Amino acid sequence: TVTVLGNENFEINSSFIIYPNPSKGILNVNSSFDGQFIIIDELGKTVKEFAIKSNIENTINVSGLANGIYFVKGTTNGDITISRKLLIKK
Repeated sequence: TVTVLGNENFEINSSFIIYPNPSKGILNVNSSFDGQFIIIDELGKTVKEFAIKSNIENTINVSGLANGIYFVKGTTNGDITISRKLLIKK
């Protein structure tokens, strides 16, 4: 048996991918979990919220966001938060 951090129940099989990155206005999100997602700007302000269904390509319109660096955070039903960096460049 393989243990991680000394806890046999520790699993982080939940993940998501975003593309294209950098984005010009449309963001595709593929997730292994249903969850609530937010996009946060560099100052920590939430600029967009959305829900994602698992195992399908979800398309999110981010054309209203200014050029810059953002963070996409997804929270699973088990309260695990996963984040990815997103660059908006139009």
